[in-house]
Amino acid sequence: MNKRVAIITLCYDGLEFTVQYIKSLYACTDINLFDLYIVNNHSSDGTEEYLNYLQTVYNNIRVLKSNINLGFSEGNNIAFKQIFESSLKYDFILEANNDILVPKGWLESLLNCADSNPNAALVGPVSNYVMDHQLVRINQTVFCPSMIEIDRFAEFHVNQCIDKKIPKYTREGVLSGFCLLIKYDVLKSFGLYPSDLVTYDDNLLSTYCLYSGYNIYCDRHNFVFHYGSKTFKDKNQDMRKIMKENYIRYIKEANKKLKIL
Repeated sequence: MNKRVAIITLCYDGLEFTVQYIKSLYACTDINLFDLYIVNNHSSDGTEEYLNYLQTVYNNIRVLKSNINLGFSEGNNIAFKQIFESSLKYDFILEANNDILVPKGWLESLLNCADSNPNAALVGPVSNYVMDHQLVRINQTVFCPSMIEIDRFAEFHVNQCIDKKIPKYTREGVLSGFCLLIKYDVLKSFGLYPSDLVTYDDNLLSTYCLYSGYNIYCDRHNFVFHYGSKTFKDKNQDMRKIMKENYIRYIKEANKKLKIL
């Protein structure tokens, strides 16, 4: 597989989860497939020191630092700009939260899905903490989120899908941005996220792809564990209020970009 992926991860504190994510990423992903762009969104819990250490260990990590918390959209935009202006060539960009754990073969599976559907613009896995049509329910009171357990469950999930004759790929109308593979050329034409948009960035990108004639696919045999909204929860933010305010922003931005809503 000759594809190359730029993985973007934002960190605003949550060092414990970032460490787990990085360990699973490098243990379960072919290093020849990706470069990792980490945006340090003004963390104050030791994240900066950890990221500096990572750069001495791996040569495919680029740390981008902000002196203020830019939020998700503008934090991603920093990485987008760096990637777009880079001399390095990528086929895909992948948004990955810092509170996920990945199993072996997860990235290859997403790429295989994209390759099997030439018109695919977005591909995402299933998970335990995600919008309903990507959701796989697990008992988190007995589920131990370790790399060994994630691999075991991912294999179990594949076997369950085969037994139940669940199709490997399904076309969707929207995908969650917690772990989202995006075709490079499509994102380049989409441009940057509106800087003040929170939580509906994935909806806006999905809407743009559909109305531009592309397809969106869920890789249903590919399970990625997600702790879920750790930044919002740990900072005691009102998710209901945030979602309501940003849905209105999403409608305005979709209308501005596509003239459809």
